[in-house]
Amino acid sequence: MGADDVRSLLRDAARAYASERGVVDEEALNLFSDLILAFADALTEGERIPGAPEWMNIAFRAKKIPSCRTPCHFSSKLESVLSMKGFNNPMYLLALSRMGSRPPGG
Repeated sequence: MGADDVRSLLRDAARAYASERGVVDEEALNLFSDLILAFADALTEGERIPGAPEWMNIAFRAKKIPSCRTPCHFSSKLESVLSMKGFNNPMYLLALSRMGSRPPGG
């Protein structure tokens, strides 16, 4: 099974999930599945943090994705998952420093 097959399965699963949660409009289902795929792509591509385990690279990218300047529901849920897995703000800042970057606004 190739990457395109997996993407297709993920798209179908995302649509089925949204449908089960009450989303019925075709455009909304397409948007939902596109967002899920874009998020999955963002979590698995890009620069690696030198010396960091793979799970930490994924957590780092998840923390970067929502770029809300004010608190938003989506990033709160992500933060909750990341905190539960042990990835916290100091780890994010450490990862940025290892990559030679500065935090947004910093």
